[in-house]
Amino acid sequence: MLAVCKVTEGEGGIEILEKEPTEPGRGEIRIKVSAAGICGTDMQIYYWAPRMARRMTLPR
Repeated sequence: MLAVCKVTEGEGGIEILEKEPTEPGRGEIRIKVSAAGICGTDMQIYYWAPRMARRMTLPR
């Protein structure tokens, strides 16, 4: 599946990566996403606003 990922600190640092989907757990289902949007929080993450930088730990 394709995933939009924040990969580096600072402005930008967004990549579209191929990720292996995980199997749904008990009581969960997998859905097919046909469209997605960008919200204000996404923009704060993109621009690495201080309030987002304090809350996020990026994968290493």
